[in-house]
Amino acid sequence: MMFFCVDRIIALTLQALLVATLALATSVAQGQGSACTVTTIPLVFGNYDVSAVAPLVTASKIEVRCAARTTLTLGIEGGNRVAGSSGSRALRHISAGDTLTYHVYQDSSLSQSWGNGLTAAGRTLTAAAAQTVFVYGVLPAGQDVLFGEYRDTLSIVVLP
Repeated sequence: MMFFCVDRIIALTLQALLVATLALATSVAQGQGSACTVTTIPLVFGNYDVSAVAPLVTASKIEVRCAARTTLTLGIEGGNRVAGSSGSRALRHISAGDTLTYHVYQDSSLSQSWGNGLTAAGRTLTAAAAQTVFVYGVLPAGQDVLFGEYRDTLSIVVLP
């Protein structure tokens, strides 16, 4: 992978990978008498300009498919947490110590955080056939970091 740095614009591959816990989703759904699967698309931020004044916003989705109508609660767990903050996560440089703070939201107005786990930040839905839930990522502006690739891994938690 090749990166180019031109006048403080850093070409980064920034990813928060959403990893579905399929075994948990299946066991939850079977307890309710139907089978469900969860699939995700990575939340990719693309290139980050350290001199930009606006945050970098991106979106991804989680798809829940159930054989029969099933009520589930989705949460996003794991990832690198930012100490002393609520809802902040961190993309870590793959070979250095730098981090980029980011947030994950449930709505396009960026007002409802996913938080961490299934506290008040979970999302309840009734899935019949396929249900799509969007995930919005925000990388705040003004973070002066080392050039390179940054990553984080999040898990989708599914509970009855």
